[in-house]
Parts: sequence; C-alpha cells; structure tokens
Amino acid sequence: MTWVDPEFRGRGCGKHMLLAALEEGSTLLSPTFYSESGYANRKAAHRLACDRANEAGLTLDPENYDRYGLSPVPGADMEAVRTALEDDLVQRMLDDPEVRREIARDRFGKLDVLERLSVAREVLDDDLQCQLGIAADKTTAFKP
Repeated sequence: MTWVDPEFRGRGCGKHMLLAALEEGSTLLSPTFYSESGYANRKAAHRLACDRANEAGLTLDPENYDRYGLSPVPGADMEAVRTALEDDLVQRMLDDPEVRREIARDRFGKLDVLERLSVAREVLDDDLQCQLGIAADKTTAFKP
C-alpha cells in the first residue's frame, strides 16, 4: 500500500506520483478499486497527461479535447472552426444539389430503422406517409 504523510495529502502530489509510476511501467499505484479521492486523483492525472501531450503537439483521443476544453492546435478557437465549417457547408448545400443529396444520405443512413421512422413521421406530410405505408395509424408495436 502506498502511504502519503498527512501533511502532504490534498496538495495535488498524487497525480504526479501516479504519472511517474505509469511512465516507469509500475503497477504499484494500480489498485482494483478506488476511494472517491483516489478516483479524483486518477482523473487529475489523466487531465495532466492530456495537457502535457497536447502541449507537446501529440494527438489525443477526440473525447479528451472536449472533456478538458483543449484544442488540437493550441491557441485555435475550435468553436470558430466549427462555425466556419457550418457556414461553408450551408453555402455548398445552397449551390450544389449533389452535396445536399450526399449530406442527406449520410445523415439518414446513420439512423436505425426506428429512428428513421420517427424522423419521417415528424417531417413528412400525412399523404406521403400514407403512400410510403408508414402512417402512424398503419403500424403497431410488437408486444411479446
């Protein structure tokens, strides 16, 4: 069991100890369960490792950029990048019907059949729903 003297507890030393142990390949600080403070220590160490890796120009798992508010290009405003991409896409959709079709295929192709049915019932008019055989009064839920 790892021991930290009470006078040094709560000072953020744990995340540095954990990172040092992991960098050396030690499993000494790898318990099978964690206290609340132990779990918080793991999260703090992960955040620190992500900060360091990002500052070094390494690529992180995409979840970690959002989780910790990091940018893959330090100093870049990724919200501004997203807005610029949206604006560009809107313009291309206005200018090119093939782009609109490709985006629609991509969007609806990712939905499972129940999601697709739900969207269709929400956006398509009643006559078209009847023609397609998906009107709400034409289908029933399976009950085992």
